[in-house]
Amino acid sequence: MVTDKHMVVVTDDDLSIRGLCRYDDDVEAKTNLLIVHGMLEHIKRYRDLTKYLAESGIRVYMFDLRGHGDTDILDDRRGYFADRNGDERLLSDLDSIINFVKADFEKEKLEDLPFVILGHSMGSFIVHNYMISGHEHKVDAIVLSGSTALKGAVEFGHKLASIQTRLLGPHSEGRLLTRLAFGPYMSKIRPKRTSNDWLTRDEDIVDRYNDDPGCTFVFTASGFRDLFSLILNISRENRTHLIPKTTKVLIISGSEDPVGNYGAGPKQLEQFMVETGHDTMLKIYEGGRHEMFNEINRKDVYADLLEFLLRLSENPASREGALASGPGEILKE
Repeated sequence: MVTDKHMVVVTDDDLSIRGLCRYDDDVEAKTNLLIVHGMLEHIKRYRDLTKYLAESGIRVYMFDLRGHGDTDILDDRRGYFADRNGDERLLSDLDSIINFVKADFEKEKLEDLPFVILGHSMGSFIVHNYMISGHEHKVDAIVLSGSTALKGAVEFGHKLASIQTRLLGPHSEGRLLTRLAFGPYMSKIRPKRTSNDWLTRDEDIVDRYNDDPGCTFVFTASGFRDLFSLILNISRENRTHLIPKTTKVLIISGSEDPVGNYGAGPKQLEQFMVETGHDTMLKIYEGGRHEMFNEINRKDVYADLLEFLLRLSENPASREGALASGPGEILKE
């Protein structure tokens, strides 16, 4: 039976970050997984995925990020991280979360299991930045979903967000920034049904997203500034040499994901990792949009993720065909 153990991580500025650990007592634990969600969402959107993983022996931890979900329910805190250096605040939060999570699975005597961090979209940028920031936690693998290593027009967006933050304040609503950031994502969508169809081809999930106040608030100017800072820190130069060579990498994307510039961004991520000798697998799903865990073929994606997580403890001689739906672009050390 799947059980939820609710958790609270208190940060060094006294924010209570709320989340949970999901596991199945009837199944032997095989891997510890921490999920870092994306911008304009919350951990409840991962219920189906995490139930599937828990029933298969994955002990899952997930928390609503600062400015999101049950961590910050007040309107003036939504989409806001800090007056300044909010990107660094997010990395500090993740460090606090990892310390808390590791203490929990050590208490449960599960510290010998692989530890994996999965980041989706903005969460992937946080995870990537954290891994190249010099923190010394042992992480066996990272999974980057809906990610990129291309800056595109991010430098312009960062300048605009910084100017608005300075002139109108860090809590000012980034309505123009929202249109500039997300408007182009609909350019290839046919037919256009809602403004968020770029997320997934599953219309029911898009409708639920559009009806969810936890997903439809307006990000602040400073929040956009911090998001763009995270992307720029990844894309300006390859710093993956700072990630331990033993850390395996899985990159998941849809071929129609505009965040990754329709496959170009994930391929650049893959190239970064390969250049620094990391055991890396890229899986691009044909026709998929931004949220592969919510796509119409999500069961295949679930199975692929589970296969990757389980193989970490098996240490196979070859990773050929490692994913349940077939191999992606496979690169060995």
